[in-house]
Amino acid sequence: MDAPRFVEEVMTCPVVAVQPGVTVDEVARQLIRRRIGALPVVDASLRVLGIVAESDVLTGGRPGRAFARDVMSSPALTVTADSTLGVARALLATHWIGRLPVVDRDGRLVGIVCRRDLLVPDLTADDRIRRRVIDRAIDLGAEIGSVSVERGTVRVRARVARRSEIPVLRHQLRQVRSVVRLEAELDFDVDDVATVAGSAQEGRAT
Repeated sequence: MDAPRFVEEVMTCPVVAVQPGVTVDEVARQLIRRRIGALPVVDASLRVLGIVAESDVLTGGRPGRAFARDVMSSPALTVTADSTLGVARALLATHWIGRLPVVDRDGRLVGIVCRRDLLVPDLTADDRIRRRVIDRAIDLGAEIGSVSVERGTVRVRARVARRSEIPVLRHQLRQVRSVVRLEAELDFDVDDVATVAGSAQEGRAT
């Protein structure tokens, strides 16, 4: 009999979340920009208060006058990272929901797991790393060229809007769980670093 698999193996982290006072308009912008279906709602300590989905936004009242706390589903169903995939599947199926925030023992948000994650629980370790790297890069606004992973070594080709974003992207990709080594070929559209440096030199010259 196969050993049980756990949520921490497939969950996405870190997670984009919103606070209860964020407007529904801003929630909608985040959902569209990040191409996701829902956002956890957390307090200042990252404790999960609820979750706001696309359907909540669509029925969330008058634009500009409703907030995440007004439309979120609360309390949110959650799992811990050491929950089995079987437990997560059962919750998703029983409650007809698409995703579950993952929390620590104090109820603080540490990740999120969705139906897609549970459809492919038999991915290799390198496959899981690749998915995490792609998700992180897209979350940071990068355009992916290619991503390959071999024994934890990640090779990425990607493009960002501004040169100043490259160090941030490189750092964030190195922080992805289980990445052993990063080889990144990163390009950019606008050289804002050169522009800033040139302005500074001009300032010194005057």
